[in-house]
Amino acid sequence: MTATLYYSPKFIRPIVPCALAQHFKLDVKCVDIADVEKEFSKEFPLQLVPTFVDESGWELSEEIAINNYFIKTGAKDENEVKSLLGWCHKTESEVLRWESLAVSDFLNREIDVVGPFIGLLPYNAEAVAAAEKKLAIFLDIYEKQLTKNNGFLVGDHITLADLSTAGCFFLGFNFYNDPAWRAQYPTITAWYENVTKSPYVADFFKDKKFLAKKPAPPS
Repeated sequence: MTATLYYSPKFIRPIVPCALAQHFKLDVKCVDIADVEKEFSKEFPLQLVPTFVDESGWELSEEIAINNYFIKTGAKDENEVKSLLGWCHKTESEVLRWESLAVSDFLNREIDVVGPFIGLLPYNAEAVAAAEKKLAIFLDIYEKQLTKNNGFLVGDHITLADLSTAGCFFLGFNFYNDPAWRAQYPTITAWYENVTKSPYVADFFKDKKFLAKKPAPPS
């Protein structure tokens, strides 16, 4: 049995696990669930992606858990593991905190804002305006943390906290964050440019461009 990582290009959370599997050259086949829809829904009723199944049939879901497993499996040595996941109890916990915030509350608020413009959610001007105010609270937190910490979420270099969070920011940068947005959040924008050039995720982001214009509301 071949180890398999189930993903969908329609979803954000599989971005970093797929990138890590590729970077570390893991013996893992990345499979789009659209190609195995019946089998996947039968085997995994929640239909969550990413989902990983190793060669023995052992199953693992949730982005944070899969990222952690792939790094510990593929990293060249313990120094690389600590560099990405944290080098003491406090930094390990900080990395987990920022990962968790990104893939849950932040991403959900981002979807509330961007979703109506790309067909994920019905468009309602009042609902979008309210969602933007909620999202702005998260954006201010990120802008302040990155400014205070010299362009990184934890420590003085890129960690999994940055990689996972940048993966979640992809939704906004790819579909919504226009020049005015980027001018309002310059530290986030510079951090995003830096993190997405990291060898761990660069192949996914290499052809992605910043938006020239914010999308118009659906008619």
